[in-house]
Amino acid sequence: MRIKPLALATACALVPCLSHAVTYDIKDTSVTLYGVASLDALGASNVYDATTKTSTDKFYLDNGSQTSSRFGIKGEHVINPGLKAIFGLEAGLQADTGQTASGQLFNRGTYLGLQGNFGKLTAGRQWNLNDDTFGAYFVFGGYAVFRLSEFGDVSNLYNNSIKYYTPSFGGLQFGVMAGAGEAKSSSDGGNMGEAVVTYGIGGFSAAVSYHANKDGAGSKTDRLTTAGLNYQIGPVKPRFGYSIAHYPSLSSNAVAYDLGVDWAITPPVLLSVDYVARDQKESPDDTQFFRVRLIYAIDSAVSIYGNVVLMDNKGVAKERFYGDGLAGQKQNVFGIGMQYVF
Repeated sequence: MRIKPLALATACALVPCLSHAVTYDIKDTSVTLYGVASLDALGASNVYDATTKTSTDKFYLDNGSQTSSRFGIKGEHVINPGLKAIFGLEAGLQADTGQTASGQLFNRGTYLGLQGNFGKLTAGRQWNLNDDTFGAYFVFGGYAVFRLSEFGDVSNLYNNSIKYYTPSFGGLQFGVMAGAGEAKSSSDGGNMGEAVVTYGIGGFSAAVSYHANKDGAGSKTDRLTTAGLNYQIGPVKPRFGYSIAHYPSLSSNAVAYDLGVDWAITPPVLLSVDYVARDQKESPDDTQFFRVRLIYAIDSAVSIYGNVVLMDNKGVAKERFYGDGLAGQKQNVFGIGMQYVF
């Protein structure tokens, strides 16, 4: 739907703009309003409270685990046939409380850039290359490998960052990213760098990336190497993700991997099954979890889904999805949810 700015403002004042993404054009400029409203009802076992030192089973009405609720604005302006200016602003929301996700309005990214025959160059607060890439190989969403201690940079946001993607060369594409930590105590504290190579042909795709970032003092460098591959075989897509973390800031070396499969049982029904493991090197303090997700798409905008997650910690590992975490404790999550894309 394409409407003029004044008409858009009037319409949104009278009726909430929640049914469809809305795009308006002014000459060579196009701006789109979009978002997701998502909400879960779930139960989680062994939710540990470090203050009271107790573990209980809890019921939550929570922000969506499949795709977090958000509201965004993105646009482009055609400068000439081979070049356009682009921008994006995205705010994460808590559907259960109506609050912003982290106290920042556009906490899920703000960028400005250029896109054309040379590729795509953007700057601002941006998702890293890993987030752009590895949702095709790892399970993403509320129960994912990036929730584990050393693997947050499998999907992360960086302030003060510049990101560049080349055009695709026969299915091969390269990307680089750099972020300035702007730490007061060090010239390079908080600085990050990332590079990724992706390749896709037919039903096959693969990717490998390298990530490095300094701690705030600039004295330690955390490194993460991540790879993935998948292959579409009719309605079934097996996939594999693997990540190696060398994190001096956490005094930890670990690997994580995800063996998963997506199966489009029928056009509106998708089943995803994942086994995710975190292996801390030279230590028995490991974690694994199984996740089963079933999605039923009522139509192109609305879907309902169910999640079952079974997490097991070994030794003194205390990974969790809810609560503060207790060494060696298991946690199971059962939930149903609804998602509305507009």
